[in-house]
Amino acid sequence: MKPIITLHGLDTIYRKIKDWFQERPIENDLMAQQVVFNGWPYVNMAYPLLEQSMKALVIELDKTKTYNPQKDGHSLKTVFGQLKTRDQKVADRIRKGYVAFQSLHNYVGYRTLDEFIDNIDKDYVKWRYYPLEGWKNGQPATTSVEAMLEVARQTLDIFAGLVATDPGYKSVGNRLEWKIRNTLLTNQLHIEYQEGTAEALTKWAKENNGSYLNGVAKIVWCENNEDLPIPYQFKPPLSEFLQNLILALLKSKDRDMQQLLLRAMHAPKPLVWDRHQDIFR
Repeated sequence: MKPIITLHGLDTIYRKIKDWFQERPIENDLMAQQVVFNGWPYVNMAYPLLEQSMKALVIELDKTKTYNPQKDGHSLKTVFGQLKTRDQKVADRIRKGYVAFQSLHNYVGYRTLDEFIDNIDKDYVKWRYYPLEGWKNGQPATTSVEAMLEVARQTLDIFAGLVATDPGYKSVGNRLEWKIRNTLLTNQLHIEYQEGTAEALTKWAKENNGSYLNGVAKIVWCENNEDLPIPYQFKPPLSEFLQNLILALLKSKDRDMQQLLLRAMHAPKPLVWDRHQDIFR
């Protein structure tokens, strides 16, 4: 199969799973087994997507490589090891994307990609046959569908750079920054763009290390701490503009954006995205 066709097919599958997950998120429940039931279909779709995306990337990096399902199996740890052997920089880029994601979604218990892969890898066969066979020890390996999709996205972006147009490296922080900027620059706020707003926004961004994302996180944090003054001298038109920006972001269905606002609201100190280290702290 031609690489561009493989890329298109895998990217389409990724978007379908992502959209479905967005509309039908896993629901929490008093019983852990109920949560597992909710996650079951997503894990069964996301795992082969991740496996095939990594295998496609390995084959693109090494044209002599082929895969035999019976011989090679379906181990993510094995295929990621093959990826590291062929291009360490590519493997490190995927690792970096995972760390950026985990630093925002800090409820994901595995801090490194290798730990995350090793954990889900050993139980995938059992996931496929749940609930009829279950697990020998009674408990599944914990995983995160969001994290699985994030690793697939990073893998597919690198694959796209080899066979089509390179989309460049976009971690979760890069994407959130773009979404905030896009909301600012379009008519999504539904207010008049008054004279002086652009200059005020530029000054505001500079005060937050040139990041609208950090500015938003700081406003949300300060507003949730009523005894603390908002550290900006908001004057029209900036005050109204930023209030409407926060309201627009709160309505977003994007799970990363919701996590950003939730973390910013309840953090003991303002949440900061470090663009140089590519982590939230």
